[in-house]
Amino acid sequence: MQTQPKFYGNKKITYYVSSTYGATLASIIPAPDSEHQPNLYALIVFPHKPIESDEPCLFVCSEMIEGCHKPLLGVYDEAGHQILQNENGDWTDLAAFTSRSLELASELLGANFVEFQHSKWTYKCVSSTSEEGLKDLIILGWRVINFSVGPDGNKWFFLKKPKQVISNAA
Repeated sequence: MQTQPKFYGNKKITYYVSSTYGATLASIIPAPDSEHQPNLYALIVFPHKPIESDEPCLFVCSEMIEGCHKPLLGVYDEAGHQILQNENGDWTDLAAFTSRSLELASELLGANFVEFQHSKWTYKCVSSTSEEGLKDLIILGWRVINFSVGPDGNKWFFLKKPKQVISNAA
């Protein structure tokens, strides 16, 4: 992706996953010499199925634009940078930004994101031509969270199952 937002760093808040993408919700760390913070929050999305990549494919940002009194939503993707001026909301509010940025990412990528809770769940992503192939996994306790059709044309199913609790009983 050629056009990306410019920021010094980010502080990860939480992770979201879908059957074909992973996303990091982060607060933005401005450059030390910056007089103002051009981005407040960012949802940074990476493709992970069928091919994993360290290169983001989408950014949704809460951006401070010169001459504007409140932050606006900005989208960075293969088409470039676009400011969504007709999006109403308080993009300084983390909950509002999170909700809308996940909706936008889902719409733009055809994905359904869920919060990644690694301490409670084990996750699995499988490709199958039909739901019939999932029966054995469902019998083993896996639940389908969502699915999407990947860039390869295959259905990718995202599953989770509760982590096993191991007790140290004497």
